[in-house]
Amino acid sequence: MNKLKKYYDKFKYRLTHNLKTHLSDSTAILIESTPLFAAVEINLYHMSNDVSQNARLIVATGTIAGFGWLYGKGRDVWKDKFHITHDTKEKIKSYHDLAYAFTFNLLVSPFIYYFSGSDNIKQIAIGTLGGAVSGALNGVLLGPTIDSYRYLTGIGKTYSKYYPDFLKRQSPKVKKFIAAGLLAASIGLTYLVYHPFNSTKLKTEQKYETQSLENILTLDSQNKITYFLQNNYLLK
Repeated sequence: MNKLKKYYDKFKYRLTHNLKTHLSDSTAILIESTPLFAAVEINLYHMSNDVSQNARLIVATGTIAGFGWLYGKGRDVWKDKFHITHDTKEKIKSYHDLAYAFTFNLLVSPFIYYFSGSDNIKQIAIGTLGGAVSGALNGVLLGPTIDSYRYLTGIGKTYSKYYPDFLKRQSPKVKKFIAAGLLAASIGLTYLVYHPFNSTKLKTEQKYETQSLENILTLDSQNKITYFLQNNYLLK
């Protein structure tokens, strides 16, 4: 009976830990990659907002559904395969994060753009290759982001020498608050990509509003003058 309970507790711990790791990794991936890829798709690949938003929605759904776990687990396996540990030089870690991200994005990007509504083979090919290259460059940041987010959420440790010391001194509650703040910031940046702040348009609207107000005031003044003259029999 005790042996059975021991196996149950071990299974429960692994399940809980894997679920927390999956949610942490998935959130980290989306925080870091969503605004970046949205900006690239809109400004460089000239995709429509609808196609880009569908792509980001598919990625977000797929990440939460299991791709986040797949990416994080695949990265762990990759690191084990090439003997990457916390003692490995940061430059070597970055090279492997780049190579892994390129490979992963090259495999999944065609399906993402196809199911996003793009039936143009050339656009899918450009998006896939561009996504793989962008993902590779992004992987240099994404790897440390995943590790850091695990640390902020209390799931893992960070061994990166670039991690700020003042964050290491914060309480677990503050670290989780920072993690939530990063999520909110990512959502805000993504919104600005699809709804950019157009200062020229705003200035034009303000100009028209000012002109309209001036016209109203001018018309009102003219009406008052006309009324005054009429009452004093000067117009008759």
